Amino acid sequence: MIRKVPYIQHRSQIRSGDLLVWSKNPQNKFSNLLLFIIKLFTQSSYAHVGIAWKVGKRLLVIEATMPQVRIIPVSDKEEFYHIPLNIEWKKDYEVFLLDKIGLDYSIFDAVNAFLGKCLEKDDRWQCAELANEFYRSIGIELGNAYTPGDLVESVLETQDTSIYKIRVSK
Repeated sequence: MIRKVPYIQHRSQIRSGDLLVWSKNPQNKFSNLLLFIIKLFTQSSYAHVGIAWKVGKRLLVIEATMPQVRIIPVSDKEEFYHIPLNIEWKKDYEVFLLDKIGLDYSIFDAVNAFLGKCLEKDDRWQCAELANEFYRSIGIELGNAYTPGDLVESVLETQDTSIYKIRVSK
């Protein structure tokens, strides 16, 4: 069951390493079209994922999106889903993710993931691939879940967690 909560009330519950998930991007029509296509092809409500990172009082998301892996404030996004993973955050985890910042996004890997094919092992990333490899690197095995929908499904099946729908008011 998905619990709906306002961002302002739920923000303090989001911790570094938690999975953040999107179905749409109201700020960018082109991005929204791509997310719609992803949801259509994958038969999923989920089209994009990122990893939460708290730095001081800032809540950020590390995500692989066109044109590259980046860090942005979560508050720059609008409606999203939060899946807590209760990770005991370590500096090594941060290093893994920060080493990926600025690397290219891979449309090729995204298409292959949707087709169920093996992904290239290179320095190009798509969103679910980055998240899955991050979790694998810290000991959370999610199998070959390389689409946003598959990743969410795998996390919910293998981890003792819930999913929250968050609305960010602007």
